[in-house]
Amino acid sequence: MYENENEIKYLKNLIKNKLKHTYLDQYIQRPIIEDEKLIFLNEILNHLPTYKKESYIVTIMLIDIALTIHDSVNDGPELPEHMPERVSKQLSVLAGDYYSGLYYLLLSEIDDFKMIHTLADAIKVINEQKMKLYYQEFSSFDEFMECVKDINSLSISYVASHINEPILSEFVSDWLLLDKLYSLKENVESNQSHFLENWLGESPYYSNQDLDVFLKRDIPISIKNIEKSAKQIPDSYVKLKSYIFNKIDHMKIDMVIIQRTEEG
Repeated sequence: MYENENEIKYLKNLIKNKLKHTYLDQYIQRPIIEDEKLIFLNEILNHLPTYKKESYIVTIMLIDIALTIHDSVNDGPELPEHMPERVSKQLSVLAGDYYSGLYYLLLSEIDDFKMIHTLADAIKVINEQKMKLYYQEFSSFDEFMECVKDINSLSISYVASHINEPILSEFVSDWLLLDKLYSLKENVESNQSHFLENWLGESPYYSNQDLDVFLKRDIPISIKNIEKSAKQIPDSYVKLKSYIFNKIDHMKIDMVIIQRTEEG
């Protein structure tokens, strides 16, 4: 469990209040606010004054939500009989545009040109990676997963680089991908991994079988690699390190149980 859990709940409520829209809430899936990203941001921006930290976190998470909601146009609630499915998809696209407008508004309120430039660069690269996936511009499943990793984490890893924490910048990309794949493997909060399945669904080259092979092969390896790299996180982030190592321990135990179950 994360030591500052109440802070995460508070930040979630701030974000939910920004996302609240009476009409959109009826017809599209409520956006998912991912705890792992909030925890990481809360720790790496903790040196800022509270009002500034909260503003940055809300903005970054809105960017993340706006950039991913278009990838879950098929995941909305059941539609009324009079509403065609295409209308729901159009609303999801419009919702992404609406959230984009919100984060641009919040960016304009941040009196930090360098941070604005950092986030703009992240948005640009994420969209480039999404287009790479959309047009199937990859030659292997591993390359596909590298694109997915970038889409999932660059908004946060760029912020880590911005505050001059290169170790955290590299670590967060690997950690967020491992966490998402682990959740998918365990079917725990698997809706957080829908965007991955949606990208696979668009590919004529790869299937869920490829994904299953990847999960079985790479999750144990990733856990070992993450455990090593987590030791390099500066001691000033002691709460973050403690949280990560505790979660790694749970992952390792669960993977042993899964392996024994499959062997049995």
